Parts: sequence; C-alpha cells; structure tokens
Amino acid sequence: MTEAEAVAQAKLAVVVGVFKILREELQRIASELPPSPQELSREDHAGDNPDVTNEIRRVIQCVLADRLNGGIMELAAAAIYRPVPDHGAHARRSRRKKKAGKARNQKAQGQGRGGA
Repeated sequence: MTEAEAVAQAKLAVVVGVFKILREELQRIASELPPSPQELSREDHAGDNPDVTNEIRRVIQCVLADRLNGGIMELAAAAIYRPVPDHGAHARRSRRKKKAGKARNQKAQGQGRGGA
C-alpha cells in the first residue's frame, strides 16, 4: 500500500466517525420532537399534508435509511480494505515447474531403464 493510500484510508476512518456522530444527532433530533397533533389523532388528519414534526421525522428516517447508513458502511469498508494477494500467477508457475520436473524425472528414469 502506498503512503497516499494509507493517508486516504485514515481520512476515511475520520469521516466515518463524523458521519456516525451526525447519524446519532439526527436520531436524537427526531426522538426529541414531541408527538404532533397528527400523530395523536391520525383519523382527524387523514389525507392532510404532514405537519412539521411528521415531515422532519420522515425526512430523517429516509436520509438515514437511503443514504447515510449505507454510505457509512461502504466508507468504513473502504477505510479498512486490503486487496487479496494474487497467488494465481505464483501457483501457475509452481505447477509448470512441477510438471517440468516430473517430465525430466520420467525421461531420466526411462533413459536409465533403456540404457541398462
């Protein structure tokens, strides 16, 4: 990993922490709102436009569910990401070497029998 990548991951970790604080604050804002008249008497207000309390809660819930929670998870994953080492090329070379060695051994054994 390059130094620039390490710095970027460290910065992402800080951003994730800030987003988590923002998420907690948004949840606190929604939970501290008192019940609105629409919430207390739904049938009296059926079909009405939402009042301010309902709109604030709705928007906070949507932002958390649709954007912030997923964003936090993805950024947190990027902050700790490490690529899986590619052992494929090494494994292919090792298999070729084994095959070549096996062929040499078989050839040597065949020559030894044929020459005796």
